[in-house]
Amino acid sequence: MVFYSFWIFDRHCNCVYSKDWHRDRKDRRPQSITQPDQLNRQGGAFAEFGRVRPAAPAGSAEDDAKLVFGVVFSLRNMTRKLTDEDSFVSYKTSKYRVHYYETPSNLRFVLLTDPGLDNQLVVLKQIYVSYYLEYIVMK
Repeated sequence: MVFYSFWIFDRHCNCVYSKDWHRDRKDRRPQSITQPDQLNRQGGAFAEFGRVRPAAPAGSAEDDAKLVFGVVFSLRNMTRKLTDEDSFVSYKTSKYRVHYYETPSNLRFVLLTDPGLDNQLVVLKQIYVSYYLEYIVMK
């Protein structure tokens, strides 16, 4: 069971909590450039006509949160339009799986995991009830 990231968004689309695990953001430079006349992407840097320039810096946590919220929000709206119900709880790619839970008060819990995991809706509901309500709302 591998969890990569976890986010909580409020009803105003602001990220109120985020946590990353297993993230490697090191600047990787190419070991060698074999064909300097071609545009190659090797290990996080671009090799163009024999010159090497570093890849763009990794996005900030705030940028990551905005991207995650945008993807989840768009997929949820598309699902609502296609099915006339609120049935979007997760989607899966070859590299990761995104799990989504929206509370009655429009808090959104998003969990990024390994693609081999089944739907973690129960886990997200448990986090909301056992931790968020207990320690954030009641205090």
